[in-house]
Amino acid sequence: LAEGRAWELEEPLGAEAICGYLRERGISCRVFDRRIGAAVQDIEAFAPDAAGFSLMTAEDVPDALRLLQKLKKPERRFFAGGLFVTCEEKRCRALFPADTKLISGEGEGPVFSFLTGMDAAPPDPDGWAFASRDDLSAYLEQGGAVHLRSSRGCHGGCAFCTTPGLSHGHHEERSIDLVVQEMAVIAGQGVLPVFNFVDDEFGSLERVRKLIRTLKREGVRAAFSMELRPSVVCGGNPEIWDELHAGGLCRIFTGLENLSRETLRHWNKPTDPQRLLQALELCEKAGILCETGYILFHEGSTVSSVMEQLRMLHDAGRFTPKAALSRLWLYPGSRLHRLSGLKQSAPVMLTAEAEELFSSWEIRLKEYYDLWTKCAVRLPNAACKAFLSGETTEKDLLRQALGRINELSFREVEGRECTAAEKEEMYALCSRALGGR
Repeated sequence: LAEGRAWELEEPLGAEAICGYLRERGISCRVFDRRIGAAVQDIEAFAPDAAGFSLMTAEDVPDALRLLQKLKKPERRFFAGGLFVTCEEKRCRALFPADTKLISGEGEGPVFSFLTGMDAAPPDPDGWAFASRDDLSAYLEQGGAVHLRSSRGCHGGCAFCTTPGLSHGHHEERSIDLVVQEMAVIAGQGVLPVFNFVDDEFGSLERVRKLIRTLKREGVRAAFSMELRPSVVCGGNPEIWDELHAGGLCRIFTGLENLSRETLRHWNKPTDPQRLLQALELCEKAGILCETGYILFHEGSTVSSVMEQLRMLHDAGRFTPKAALSRLWLYPGSRLHRLSGLKQSAPVMLTAEAEELFSSWEIRLKEYYDLWTKCAVRLPNAACKAFLSGETTEKDLLRQALGRINELSFREVEGRECTAAEKEEMYALCSRALGGR
C-alpha cells in the first residue's frame, strides 16, 4: 500500500478480509502496509509465492510499481486489485506489466482462484471471513477504530457515486449474529471495543436495533459509528435515537450533499434537505455525533448560489472548511462520469467565476482545512471512548476546537480575514485537543 498521511491512517480492511478468507482455506498469507513501517525486507523474509497490491486511487500506482520491481523474481506472481482496478481497469492495464493479474470487484474468490487454479466465486456476505488484523494495534495507536463490514451495495442510485454501478442497486446484509461474533472476538482480545462500520449503508434502524440487542445478549458492550441513508435518518424519532445511543451508536454519517432540491434531483438523490437537517438535530439531542457529506461546487454553481448555501449551512451548524472546498468529482463507474465521456476520474468543470472562487479558497482555507482534518478524524473515536468510559474531556476539546476552526474559516470565505492572535488561539486550542500532536 502507498504511504498515507498519519492523521488519515486506517487499517486496510479489504486486504485484511482477503487474507482472512485465504487463511480459512489453508493458504499462508500476510498483509504488509508500508504506512506502518513494513519494508521490502519484511516481505522477502515472508518469502511469498505471489504478491498483490491494493490500489484505491491512481496515486497508489507509482509506489506499487516500484515495489513490484524490487520484489520481482522469475517464480513470483503478482496481482493487483482495489477500487482503482475495479473502476479503471483499462487504464490500470496500461500501467502494469502484462503478466500482472488484475482483479476487479471483490477479491476473495478471484484471488483464491488465481493462487490455486480452482474456481471460486466471491462469497455472499455470510461467507465473509473475519479479517486477519495482524497489525491492528498499530492502527489503533494512531487513533483509529476497528473497521467492520456488515453489508455490501446500496439501495440508492446517486448519479455521482460508483457504488450503484458496482452493486446494481442491490444491498445485501450479513447476518447480525455473524457481525456480533466478529465484534466479540475482537473485544475478547483486550481491544477497546470501538468499531466503525464501513458499509455504504448499514441498513434500517430496525437492523441497528437488532445489532444492539444481539450485542447485549452476547455480553458485548461496544461503541460504534456507521453510515445511514438520509431516508433512514429521517424515519427516526427522539425515542429511537435515545435507545440507539444508549445501545452504543455514537456517530452517524449521512449524505446531505446539497441544499438545492433541484440539484439533488439532477443527481438522482431524492432527499428533502430541510427535513434531513431537522432529523439530524434529533440525533444530536440524543447524544449522537452527526456528520454529513456535501458537494458545494458543481457545474451549475454560481458565486451567489455557493455563498447562499454556505450561509445556510452555517446557520444550521453544518458549515466546515471541508464543505467549503467540496467539489463534484466524476468517478469511473458513476452515471455522471459515463455521460461525461471522460476516460478517467476528474473534477467537474466550473464556470470561470466559480473556478476563480474555488481556487482562491483552496489557498485561503488550506491551514484551516488541514487543522480541521486532524481534529475531525479523531472525533468519532473520541465520542465512542467517551460513551464507554464516561470521560468526555477529549471529545469536548475536539468539538470546541472544530467549532473554532469552522467559525474562523467561515469568516475567511466571507472575506473577513482573521487576525494573527485569533489564529494563534485556534492553534493552541487544537494542540490541547490533539494532546500536543
